[in-house]
Amino acid sequence: MYEAKVERQDRDFTRSQDARSKYWKKVPPPARSCPIFNEVEQIVAHKSAIDPELERSPNGAWEKDSAKIFRRHIERFARYACASAELGGLGLEPDRVSLALLLNRKVVLAYIDFCSRLRVDPDEDVPLQPLLTAYDLNFVHFIRMLMHPRYGFITQRSDIFLPMIQADERPLGSCEGLDSIRARKFTFEDFDREEDATRYSKTPEEFGSLGPLVPDDLRARAEDDWLRLVIDTNARLGNMYSYMKRLVEKSRDPFEPVQEILEAERPLDHVTAMIEHAYGALPKQEAQPMLHAIAVRNLLVFLLLCVTCLRSQNIRELLYRSGDGGQIVLDRDGDTPIGLRLHIPWESFKNFSQVDFFGTPDTKRDYERYCHDWWGLAHLFDHYVENCLPLLSDRAIRKGKRVYSVLFPDSNGTAMTYDALGQIIRDFTRLNWVIDPLTGLPVEGRMAFGPHAIRDILATHIVRTATDEGRWERAANLLQTSVAMVKARYAFEKTLERAAKSDPIFDQQQAGFDRRLVLGLAR
Repeated sequence: MYEAKVERQDRDFTRSQDARSKYWKKVPPPARSCPIFNEVEQIVAHKSAIDPELERSPNGAWEKDSAKIFRRHIERFARYACASAELGGLGLEPDRVSLALLLNRKVVLAYIDFCSRLRVDPDEDVPLQPLLTAYDLNFVHFIRMLMHPRYGFITQRSDIFLPMIQADERPLGSCEGLDSIRARKFTFEDFDREEDATRYSKTPEEFGSLGPLVPDDLRARAEDDWLRLVIDTNARLGNMYSYMKRLVEKSRDPFEPVQEILEAERPLDHVTAMIEHAYGALPKQEAQPMLHAIAVRNLLVFLLLCVTCLRSQNIRELLYRSGDGGQIVLDRDGDTPIGLRLHIPWESFKNFSQVDFFGTPDTKRDYERYCHDWWGLAHLFDHYVENCLPLLSDRAIRKGKRVYSVLFPDSNGTAMTYDALGQIIRDFTRLNWVIDPLTGLPVEGRMAFGPHAIRDILATHIVRTATDEGRWERAANLLQTSVAMVKARYAFEKTLERAAKSDPIFDQQQAGFDRRLVLGLAR
C-alpha cells in the first residue's frame, strides 16, 4: 500500500493528490453573473474608501491583502453554492447565489461541514490535516464582520440583501453538530468542565437535519425586523465561532509538522539535507525536460524561501526581466553566478507597517537583500531562467495566453496561487524529508510542511545557535518583523530552555551557601 502511494507521489509530485484538489477539479468556477460577486466588490469598495452613506468602524479600512483573502473565501463559497448536490454543493442557479444565504446560520454550518469533509482522504478515511482549521475560523470571522450590529455591510444594506431572500425548502443535509467536525482526535468531551459545558453546550437543533436552505419564515422575519434578524444571526455565529476556536486552538500546533527540526541542535542541518537530496533527485533535462523544469522551479522556490524568509505572496509575485530589470537580478563575476540582488517595494508586504524594519510612514524603506550563492542558489537561478523558465512560460503561450513578467508563472502565464505554492512546498518536503530515500517509506513522526514553517525554522536556528541578545534582532530582521513577534510566534524554545534562563541567579547564590548543612542529612 505504502509503496504504491510513494511511487505515485514521485511520479505526480508536481500536482496535489489530496481530496480537495480532486474535488475542485470537478467543480467549474461559478459564473461571474452570480450576485455574490457584485456584493463582494461593493463590500471591498466600502472597506477601501469612505462612503458618506455607510458607517465604517474606525479601524475598519482594509489593505489589499484583506480584500484578496475575502475574495478567495467568497469564491470558494460560491463554487460550493453552485455545485450540484451530487458533488456535495447546494445546487443553486447562479442568480440565487448571494451573501443573503448566510443569514441562515445553518448554511454557514453546512459549508464548514463540507470543507471539513474535503480534508479527509476518501480512500483512507483519515484526516489529511486538522478537520477544523484557521481557514474555517477566518471565513466565519468575515461573515460576522459583515453582520456587525452597527458597521456591518449586510446590516446597513437591507436594500441589496432582502430581495435575495427567497424561500427554498430543499434540505441542507445533516450534521451532528460542530463536535462531529472533529479537529484531530478532539471531541466535545474535551470541554467537560462546568464552565465550558455552560458556554459551549449543544442545543437540540444542532443535531440531525439542518433543515431547509432558506426557511419559509426567514423572509418574513427579515421584512418584519431586519436589524433584529442580522443581530441574532451574528450572535449565534459568535457562539459557533467561539466553539470552533477552542477546537482549532487545541488541535493546531504550528510547530508540530517541524517539531523534529525545531528540537535539533542545528535546525538548518535538516534543511541542508533536504536540499542535497533534491539536487540529487532532479530529473535529467535531456530525458524529461518539463519534469526537470518543474523540479528546478520547486527547488528554487524552496531555496528563496529559506534565504529570504519572504512570505508566500512576495515569492509568488516576484518580477523577473532579463538584464537589470525586475525585482530579482543575478549578479555575476565574469561568467560565474555569485549572488542575487532583490529589491521589492515596501507596499508589497503584508506587514509594511512594521516600523522596526520598513520604517515610519514618513520614511518607508523598500525591501533589499543580497543573497550569496548559498546552497548553489545563484547557479540554480541562472539555470532556471535560461533553461526552465522559457519552457514553463511556453505552456501559457500555447494556450494563447499573455505571459507576465513573474519569476514563477503558472500554466496561464500569471503568478501562481497561494494554494499552488503551498502545495509545491508540501510536496517538496514530503519527497525530500518525510520519505526515507533508502526505503521509499515515510519516516515515522515526520509530516510535510508548508512555506510558513520555514520562517519558524530559520528563527529557531538563529536563536538557538547564538547566545547574545542581538540574536533576536537578527531573526526579526530576516523575517521582516519585530523582536516581540519572533519571541511570541516564531522561535521555538522549550519551556525547559525558557525556565533555565534564570539559572545563573541561583548559581550565584551557591558560593556563600554552607553545603555542610546538606551533607549531614541521612540518606
